Amino acid sequence: MSNAAVMALEVVYKALRDPEVRVGHRLTLSSRGQKLITSFSRRQIKTSKKRKINDENVDNNEHQRQANDNESQFSVPSDIKFMEPREAPRVVIEGRSFEMDHKSGFRRVFIRGDSAVHAGQGDVVACSVEELALGHYAERGYPQGLHAEGSTVNSLFGLLFWHIIYESEVPDAMRLVHQAVPLDLDYPNFYLARKISIDERVREVAGMTDGDVADAVSRVWSQHHGEISIVNWDLFKSEQHATDLILSLGVSVVSLICDRLARDHRFTRSGFPDLVVWNPSTKESRIVEVKGPNDRLSTKQILWLDYLLQAGAVAEVCHVNAIGAKMMQTKGFRVLSPSKKKPSRDEASSAPRHRDKNLSRASKRTTSPHNSSSEDFEQFENLSKRKK
Repeated sequence: MSNAAVMALEVVYKALRDPEVRVGHRLTLSSRGQKLITSFSRRQIKTSKKRKINDENVDNNEHQRQANDNESQFSVPSDIKFMEPREAPRVVIEGRSFEMDHKSGFRRVFIRGDSAVHAGQGDVVACSVEELALGHYAERGYPQGLHAEGSTVNSLFGLLFWHIIYESEVPDAMRLVHQAVPLDLDYPNFYLARKISIDERVREVAGMTDGDVADAVSRVWSQHHGEISIVNWDLFKSEQHATDLILSLGVSVVSLICDRLARDHRFTRSGFPDLVVWNPSTKESRIVEVKGPNDRLSTKQILWLDYLLQAGAVAEVCHVNAIGAKMMQTKGFRVLSPSKKKPSRDEASSAPRHRDKNLSRASKRTTSPHNSSSEDFEQFENLSKRKK
């Protein structure tokens, strides 16, 4: 193992031993450490095979000694435990997508499933990838749904923990009448200063009956509705709407979600899955992270999904595949977003953005359309070979 790799691995171990390193950074460090070890293991196997072929006369004891030395370099210390979050179930759906211009930095737009245009007539109803997923789950028995990410659970946290968040006697936490949240909400001291009351409330929420949930929501709703707070009042149609969501998620799951928010709100306030869908009649729910084409889970999203699965929630990742868009001329050329590296000038000039547009431009530049098409075809073919 190279000295640089050994030093990198030691830095990873040192950071993982630091109790101040947050859980998100721990996952990144764990992933990096595992990649370093895996990379070295593969390199060691290749090296061992070469030595056996080229150095058959070397003493077996010498081979074993070298192998032991290498093993000691990348073996994981007993006090180090890499994070291995569980993988959420995957659901794959398809949606008709509008063709995206290569210069566009906008999100992909889909055609909603109930658009009349699907029957060959009527208007096209455009929607986001999350709205497309909401329609998918509505067809499968989840008529209620919210696309609000962390705002949904933060609102439930406010409804069920209002007296702790806003009425606890913590000095200098609430200094203004119109203050939305306590000043220490995004700091570790928020939980430490209210530990006893928060822990007790988590246990109370976990043991609530349907009537208890309705009373708790109704009390806060009637006294504080419309006030500037952590609760997004516009999310819910009524207090019954919020109550149905809590009961469908389950008080056990909701209590654990609130517990995580209370302990480390700064890190956990974001990364919650996009959608919460539920059926108030059957009290069933799903928490869904929606990913469009070429989308990946972030560190915070991975940790939230792992936590929700551990808490007993039904959580999954819904991948939406775009269909109906015209394919690019060559497989080697991929449209890049503005934030990513742009192709070189030579590639940009030779790679076609769209078949019809390039052929029309080529015909305008030359007096002989037939010869131009032949030259373009050879140019495209050469580009494909270079990309491969």
